[in-house]
Amino acid sequence: MRRLLVGLLVGALLLAAAPSVVAKSGSPTPASGVWSWVTTAWDPYKESGGNTFSLGSENATWTGTFKGSSVDTFRVVGHRNGALWATLDIAFDGSVGGKVGTLDMMAVARWPVGAETMTGTWVIIGGTGELASLHGQGTWTYTGTVGDVNSGDYAGMVKFGP
Repeated sequence: MRRLLVGLLVGALLLAAAPSVVAKSGSPTPASGVWSWVTTAWDPYKESGGNTFSLGSENATWTGTFKGSSVDTFRVVGHRNGALWATLDIAFDGSVGGKVGTLDMMAVARWPVGAETMTGTWVIIGGTGELASLHGQGTWTYTGTVGDVNSGDYAGMVKFGP
C-alpha cells in the first residue's frame, strides 16, 4: 500500500510539473539581428500607368538570432510617385537557438516617397530539420540608399512548438 501511495504521489508531482515545462519550452523569445543582402538581379518586366514592375533575387546573410544564409526572391512595384512596395520569399538555411534546418519565410517591404527608412514585416511560413516546429514573426528596417550591399535590422518573436 505504501508503494502505491508513493507511486501516486510521484505521478501527481510529475503531472503537475509537466505543464510548466511545456509552457516554458514553447514560450516566445525575442529575435533580433542583422539581415545583409547583395542584390544579384533586378529586372523590370512591365510598365503600366507610370508604375514599374520588377522581379529580382538576392543572396543574404543573417546574424543574431538567425545565423545562416538565404536566397531571397522578390517582386517589386515602383509607383510612379517614387514609392516602392515589395514582397520577398526567403529560403533560409542555418540555425536558430542552436537548432539547425531550413526556413521558408515571407517578408514585405514599404518605402514611402521621401522616407529615409524602408520598413517591413517578416513571418516564418515553415521549416525543416530541427527548425520544423519554429514559428515567428516580426519587423525589419533599412536606412540608406539601395546599393550593392545592404543591411537591415530585424526584430520580433520566435518560439519552438505547436
